[in-house]
Amino acid sequence: MPYTLSVAWHTAEKIRAARDYLEVPICVENVSSYAEYHFSEMKEWEFLSEAVELADCGDSVTR
Repeated sequence: MPYTLSVAWHTAEKIRAARDYLEVPICVENVSSYAEYHFSEMKEWEFLSEAVELADCGDSVTR
C-alpha cells in the first residue's frame, strides 16, 4: 500500500473499528514490504507511527 496520509487515515479507521468490535486493545505491527510506491508521501516508519497515533493504539511504536 502507498504510504500516504489518506491511507494512514483509512488504516486507522479500520484499526479503530476492529478494536471497538473486539473490545480489546489492538497492537499494530508493520508487514514486510519489498516494493515501494513512487507516490508514497512518507517512509514506512512514519506511516506506521501516523496510523497508530490516529487509531489511538498506544503511547509508543517500536522501530
